[in-house]
Amino acid sequence: MPRQSSQGQSSQGQLGLARSSRGKTSRRWIIVGGVAVAVIFAMVMMFAPHPVAVDQGRVTRGPIDESVSDLGQARVREAYVTAAPVAGRLQRTPLKVGDLVTAGATVVARIRPASAALPDPSVLAQREAAVTAARADRDRLAAEVFRASALVARTRPLAEQGVVSRQSLDDAVAAAQSAQRAMAGASARLQAVQAALIGPDAQGSGEVVIKAPASGFVTRVLEPSERTVSAGTPLIEVSDTGDLEAAIEFLSQDAVRIREGMAAEIYDWGGPAVIPARVRRVEPEGFTKTSALGVEEQRALVLLQFTGPPEQWSRLAAVTGSGAGCSCAAKPLR
Repeated sequence: MPRQSSQGQSSQGQLGLARSSRGKTSRRWIIVGGVAVAVIFAMVMMFAPHPVAVDQGRVTRGPIDESVSDLGQARVREAYVTAAPVAGRLQRTPLKVGDLVTAGATVVARIRPASAALPDPSVLAQREAAVTAARADRDRLAAEVFRASALVARTRPLAEQGVVSRQSLDDAVAAAQSAQRAMAGASARLQAVQAALIGPDAQGSGEVVIKAPASGFVTRVLEPSERTVSAGTPLIEVSDTGDLEAAIEFLSQDAVRIREGMAAEIYDWGGPAVIPARVRRVEPEGFTKTSALGVEEQRALVLLQFTGPPEQWSRLAAVTGSGAGCSCAAKPLR
């Protein structure tokens, strides 16, 4: 009996071990299966297509606008440049850029006679000596006129009384007239040699006054300082800033697509809104311009006329002119 009980206990122990081993194996497969399912689910979610948000709208048929754009500047359409009519000494002008002028009333420049060349001391002494000699000759002839006039005064009563002949009176009158003419010539020679000593700053020297050719604003002062100028030298530019236009330098391949009368827009000019415009002219002659990268480009000038209200683009008038252009861009539209 004791031997049988020991065998029974051994069998029960082996059965318990077998059950415990099968339980551990089952839990292991459950864990592995759960991890595999999680990995498969993650991969499916990763590679599965996701919906994309789209905008919906009605498809309609309409025109397509084709445009070209470039940079340019605003400028005055009509500018008047005043030039010196004569050579002389230009006085310093008080006008500044932006001053208002009136046609035929506002004085824009004054020109005085130019200063003569500085004479050599010997030349100046010769001129002074010539003046002294001319004055002495005039005084001598004045004495001759006095003597001839006195002779006529003495001869006339004697001729009337018959003491002297009429011929003697005529000779005395002729001598007096000849002396007067000689003195007039001497006086003229004296004035001529005195004129050589007169400078341009003498009292009574002439001054040419130049007035504004048109009403508007001063856009450029070409000669602000006093100096000697020749005839035809540009002095000042007057413009009517109420008539502006935009000058755009388009590439030649873009300029050939632009026609006069096409609609355009001026944008990025510093204002809050786009300025409507229209193509006024496409210059037929192109020119070569070097870009900032050093590349030579063939360009053509396109002129745009503003069509919007003046209040919309009037601020462009403050930055017109050479060297102070307003950067803007234009899009001539089809």
